[in-house]
Amino acid sequence: MDVAVKCSDKNHAVGSYKNLFICNWRNETTQKADDGVEAELDRLLGSSTSKVYLIFVIDNSAAPPPTNIRKHVGTYVRRIAPKVASGIYIHLGEGMSGIITRSVFAMVQTLSGKPFPMEVHSSIDSGARWINKFVPFISQREITAAINSVRDAPDDV
Repeated sequence: MDVAVKCSDKNHAVGSYKNLFICNWRNETTQKADDGVEAELDRLLGSSTSKVYLIFVIDNSAAPPPTNIRKHVGTYVRRIAPKVASGIYIHLGEGMSGIITRSVFAMVQTLSGKPFPMEVHSSIDSGARWINKFVPFISQREITAAINSVRDAPDDV
């Protein structure tokens, strides 16, 4: 499996596999992390002849992004929406905190008028199973392995 991890540090890891864009938010959301996400996604969008599938994995230790980054992400996603087939947020939080965070993500997606099919999941397996409906040429096993490869990337790529 040839997963390309483009950048990784203590706060995030970004990579791609075929036309899957995978981002793992580990701790804080910094401007450097946001820039790395945008650069890799722009590269993948520019090199892919078909639509791209977005996978965001948010670790339980990840802090909410600052307001300026949240606004920027919203604007950016609307701009790239025509080139995106579907996406998932996988929030790995446990207990009541995880449930509330996933509920807020889902509510924001619904209220903002999703420009492409997007869902929120609590596990990598359930997220991979859902997005696999849109990516039939990549197996659920491959999707799960690609996500885990990005999540397992060392902090210094």
